[in-house]
Amino acid sequence: MTSRSTAAVHWHLMFRVNAEVKLRREVKRAAELMRQDLEPADCKRYWKIPELWECATRSSAGPGSEADLVVAALSQANCLARGWYVLGPYFGRDGQFESFSGIFNARPGSGAIISSLAWAQFELMPETGG
Repeated sequence: MTSRSTAAVHWHLMFRVNAEVKLRREVKRAAELMRQDLEPADCKRYWKIPELWECATRSSAGPGSEADLVVAALSQANCLARGWYVLGPYFGRDGQFESFSGIFNARPGSGAIISSLAWAQFELMPETGG
């Protein structure tokens, strides 16, 4: 990435809800909390645990330096939950930024802002032109 790059934050969110309409409401609430436009989420029931729904979506980290983009991703994640396990940043052999990610797993007493959020993962990746 260059000194001023754009990046996307790819989200994998799992909610404990009993209907798709409630799931869509929680995804909308997540977007409001993060103050982000989330791309339309691809959502389905989690095959192992039917009361969980999983959604894949993404948001923008905006333009900025690598440090700015990492802070933007962490700020968005902090709006959803506290207590993220952070991985990275990862750089390629050429020294270019490749990704930065985090995982949240709700447990009793954990810091989920949305009570139905059971698990979440994000990955910050540079936007590729094309």
